[in-house]
Amino acid sequence: MCGRYNFKTSDSRKGKQLKERARKLNLTYKEGEIFPSDNVLCIIPAESKIDLTTMKWGIQNRSFQINARVESLNDKPSYAEIKNKRCAVICNGFYEWDKEKKKYYIHTDEEFIYLACIFNDANELLILTKASSGASANSASMLG
Repeated sequence: MCGRYNFKTSDSRKGKQLKERARKLNLTYKEGEIFPSDNVLCIIPAESKIDLTTMKWGIQNRSFQINARVESLNDKPSYAEIKNKRCAVICNGFYEWDKEKKKYYIHTDEEFIYLACIFNDANELLILTKASSGASANSASMLG
């Protein structure tokens, strides 16, 4: 499961467009290593288009939760009201730890990775995860 990820815009065309749109919307968000409870930049459906907004990563229910398993969205009552409210977090990669607590940075050759999320009316989000397959089957992975 994702406990941290990395987000940094660059001077590429995509990076400049993202920064400019966030500036026009007066959005404040963190760059670098992102931790639960941070205010994060995300993409959200808005009428017939998509737009940017910021949300807090994590939801406080009976306990503080940062991720939700896709396999259990329909089964858990706590997701009933938010399971269809979708957005995507923008990142460059995310971190996973092995059993010895060694940290690994998971990324692709693309500048940005978009992580599927669900969110509530308080603009708090959970990153969706699923069981891994293949070489990473020993841990949960958002790319699985």
